[in-house]
Amino acid sequence: MLKVSCCALVAALVVASGFGFPATACGAIQLAEWTFETSQPATAGPHLAEGGWFAGSSRAHGSHADPSVAYSSPAGNGSFHSFNSNRWSEGEGYEFTTSSEGFQSLWFEWHQTRSATGPARFQLQIDRGTGFEDLGAPYLVPVISWTSGSLAQASVFGPLALPPVAANLPELTLRLTALEGGSSWAGTQRVDNVVLWGSPLANEPVPEPGTLPLLALGSLLLGLARRNASPRKPG
Repeated sequence: MLKVSCCALVAALVVASGFGFPATACGAIQLAEWTFETSQPATAGPHLAEGGWFAGSSRAHGSHADPSVAYSSPAGNGSFHSFNSNRWSEGEGYEFTTSSEGFQSLWFEWHQTRSATGPARFQLQIDRGTGFEDLGAPYLVPVISWTSGSLAQASVFGPLALPPVAANLPELTLRLTALEGGSSWAGTQRVDNVVLWGSPLANEPVPEPGTLPLLALGSLLLGLARRNASPRKPG
């Protein structure tokens, strides 16, 4: 029987499909994934991760001060549901909390869009138990219409490598924070397909033989299904 390593399998699928899995994360394990398909937002949350090593203990929630904010789960980016909210003010955001214990070399990806009157400027932040710190420069969220049948590549942020201080923590929170309010209370922000990957520390147990390829393959096939829903960009 031909034996193929996990890394070779991932590389082959990447070349064949154009899937955006980071080459340096070959062999990485999905620690948490939120697609909001089974944990559909109608409140601030917490909403549990549907997949990943720490799925059972990973959670997402919206952070808004206004008690009139409305949470909902309209169409995602190539999926049926997302995490959506209105009535945005500066400093509010979406938070994703999980563990990175036993893992290093972390990568983070998320999909984000807004309505024309939703806030545009955001900052990715990290809290490792000492308060939120900025990661990188602020970024702009485009106004992109999402549908369940196609993937808008312009809405994809990352995968981004997280700093080494994010590794091997019992609890880690990543936050998408608005740097401005919307131009109208009706303005919305929407997120989907939020994923954190990591590689096991050298002295930590790894999945049984055959399990790691399946974990990587499962993550890739899920991404392929979403990305193949729309034509690929040329080039």
